[in-house]
Amino acid sequence: MKKNIFLCLSLFLCLFVFQHCKRRTEPLPPVVINPCDTAKLPTANFKIYESVRTDFMEPPFDKMWENIDTDTLITSTAYFASNEWGAKYKWRLGGETINIKSFSRDNFPIGTFNVSLETTKKHPLWGQCFPTTDTVFTKNRTFKVVGGVPSSKVLGNYSGIFLHNPNQVKTLDISLFIHPIFGGIVVKGFDEACVLENGVDIIFVEFQPTYKQIYFFHRGTRADINATNACRSNTIGIIKVHGQNSDSLTMNYRVYDFSNPSNINMNPPMRTFK
Repeated sequence: MKKNIFLCLSLFLCLFVFQHCKRRTEPLPPVVINPCDTAKLPTANFKIYESVRTDFMEPPFDKMWENIDTDTLITSTAYFASNEWGAKYKWRLGGETINIKSFSRDNFPIGTFNVSLETTKKHPLWGQCFPTTDTVFTKNRTFKVVGGVPSSKVLGNYSGIFLHNPNQVKTLDISLFIHPIFGGIVVKGFDEACVLENGVDIIFVEFQPTYKQIYFFHRGTRADINATNACRSNTIGIIKVHGQNSDSLTMNYRVYDFSNPSNINMNPPMRTFK
């Protein structure tokens, strides 16, 4: 009996101490968020980029292709897209007036062109954060179409590393491959390339070019001219330039090895040069 009384007293004492030692917290005041602090006025800003089909690109590169805003095009097809949704649009391109959010035009000759956009939009917080009237915003841009693939910013020499081999700095030499029947680009310094010419990694590729980006697909089913060995792999990827002066380059690619037809890895690692 005394033991039970002692246990009860001990339990009561613990509960008493616990209740009185608990940290007492005061409720925090409610956070007041002013929607006007983050509200932004609509704009007439828009993008210009080269219209390229991605439905023929191999996954995952079809999703990695980026519509890069540019004022210089090497293709004859341009795509124009407003940054604003749910507005009234009035584009002026040449003698045309277009009233939709985005559109494309093709068969541009080499030259310089002007395009403008008027955007009329009432912000959801109009009257609370902004004046209560619709406002017209205007943006004018000039773009130029230049002389095809030789003007692509992707072509040239770039120093960097392959991320799977970061201790070795390499130089990529990207140039046009001129052929009377078919064309493409040549990439020298390519890690894991399947063709060796004069001891240098080199790859000849089919390609989809734009001013700042190239999708390439090398079908390695034959021995290329002057190659010391036959190519038994497909190399697929995207090269794009970036930076304020378009002087930095990133290349993502995969090498599909077909040298052993009974053991083909259809999900090889993604390689990156930057």
